[in-house]
Amino acid sequence: LSFICSAKMQTPIIFIEISVRSQGSIVSANPTKSYRNETIQLSIGEKKISYIDKKLEPILSVTYGCLVYQEQVMQIVRDLAGYTYGRSDLVRRAMGKKKMDVMLEEKQNFIYGRDNEDGSVDIKGCIRNGVSEKAAEEIYSQMVTFAQYAFNKSHAAAYAVVGYETAYLKTHYPVEFMAALMTSVMGEPKHIAKYMKNCAEM
Repeated sequence: LSFICSAKMQTPIIFIEISVRSQGSIVSANPTKSYRNETIQLSIGEKKISYIDKKLEPILSVTYGCLVYQEQVMQIVRDLAGYTYGRSDLVRRAMGKKKMDVMLEEKQNFIYGRDNEDGSVDIKGCIRNGVSEKAAEEIYSQMVTFAQYAFNKSHAAAYAVVGYETAYLKTHYPVEFMAALMTSVMGEPKHIAKYMKNCAEM
């Protein structure tokens, strides 16, 4: 993947960096600019990485303390609150589809846990796992916000690779790239006009 590089940085980067720095899942869904900027600042060392709770470090350290992949949400509910693999996937799906009733129920389970009728523990919950109520609240809130635009790791990585490939082509082969782009939207005047304006600005 040495040919995949940032048009500005002009330096090859390892595969995981492609997915994290370009934020394939984040950029494609167009969340706040500040979140994207913060992630980039963390990845290049301009901002110090911090964690709401130390238990998050082994889960988020590979992505500079930021939630980037759906799999991270699943691991957080498993490691911090004692969810099973199956139930962690249900949480991911509920968040992604914005099922508020399920999300509110799971918030209680995530923070306080849940017992079976016979008194045995069904879900341990964050508090019984040594995570403070305040930290658990903040973590769950971030997961809910993130899950609205999150992709799984393979999807995010694929988007990121395509993004870097197109950035490379546009930088080093601008004429061919823009010609191909406009050819792909022939018959759509609005798109042609937009890309012609882009050509003039390059």
